[in-house]
Amino acid sequence: EVTLTSSTASGSEVPIGTHVVVYTATDAQGNIAESSFTVTILDIEEPQISQMPDDMVFTNDAAVCGAVVSWTEPMISDCSDLAGVVASLPNGSFFDVGDSLVTYTAIDIYGNEASASFNINIVDEDEPVISGLPDKIEISNLPGQCGAIASWSDPVVTDNCEIDTVQLNTPPGSFFPVGESTVSYIAVDVNDNTNTYDLLIIVSDTESPQIVNLPAPIFLTPDSVTCTAVADWLEPDFIDNCPGGSITTSVASGSTFSVGSTDVMVTATDEAGNTTTESFTVTVEICETTFLRGDTNDDGNFDISDAVYILGYVFSGAAEPACLDALDENDDGFVQIADAIYHFNALFLGGPLPAAPWDSCGVDPTDDTLECDSYQSCP
Repeated sequence: EVTLTSSTASGSEVPIGTHVVVYTATDAQGNIAESSFTVTILDIEEPQISQMPDDMVFTNDAAVCGAVVSWTEPMISDCSDLAGVVASLPNGSFFDVGDSLVTYTAIDIYGNEASASFNINIVDEDEPVISGLPDKIEISNLPGQCGAIASWSDPVVTDNCEIDTVQLNTPPGSFFPVGESTVSYIAVDVNDNTNTYDLLIIVSDTESPQIVNLPAPIFLTPDSVTCTAVADWLEPDFIDNCPGGSITTSVASGSTFSVGSTDVMVTATDEAGNTTTESFTVTVEICETTFLRGDTNDDGNFDISDAVYILGYVFSGAAEPACLDALDENDDGFVQIADAIYHFNALFLGGPLPAAPWDSCGVDPTDDTLECDSYQSCP
């Protein structure tokens, strides 16, 4: 009988590389014979690159034409050992404004190679800087003219990348009319970022405008529900030595006014900024709240709860009602137990009803110290 054995069983998993498989035959007398063959496993798989960063967009770092960018390194694996991993642009590098392709290349020890890429886009958001100009130039008008000539030095224009164009709407040495004019410098960089600097030219006019057609004082009776009144008037006007300008009022015609006197300020401004201010008064007369005497708790009913409400206020220290006039049933100018008795008499014994107004909403006809600040049951 002969026994046959092998150094590697058929069907076994054999690692990458060259391996010798030896078969050994042994007979019953212990005689041995061997034979062998070679098995070579080749690595033809590329390295695996995973978890690559997505394309990235960043704004430039302050005052420079680019940005330093970092990211999480991708995962690289291979069934063999890696010979090297190279990034075309290192993590944490400075990237210029624009698009940059970052490519990772992995090579294993058998020369298998794989690459993966992502894009980094740096957006320039810094506007050009315009300096060397004043905020404004103030000059007086030339004699006999409604304007003057203004002069200044050109500004210095810089950018974190490069300047493309600089434009302005009115050059130095131009004639400017009385009033305010704006000279605009517009600087555009190579990445289309734009900055505008406005230089204000003020040519002064020594004459103040004159207001005409100022409304006379206005007196109004308020609406009984809202305690307000609407005031309308003809708009005032102004005249001035130079054309242009404007006139404004602190409150527009057709506005709603509350009780009391309100000064409406009228301001005329010419093109040079000279102003004249006058005023007229809108007076809204006193507004009284309507109520129902006897409906003391303001629930819309005349019943026993109203007398209880009076007693609660007089003896139990309850909060002061919003309309004391409604509790003064006998209209003597005081809220006391007599008002509760008056209510009981009217309700159960056929006594006199509360003084006006009790059957319809109205104001207190008697001048006393009691007030009615609000009353919900009356409009």
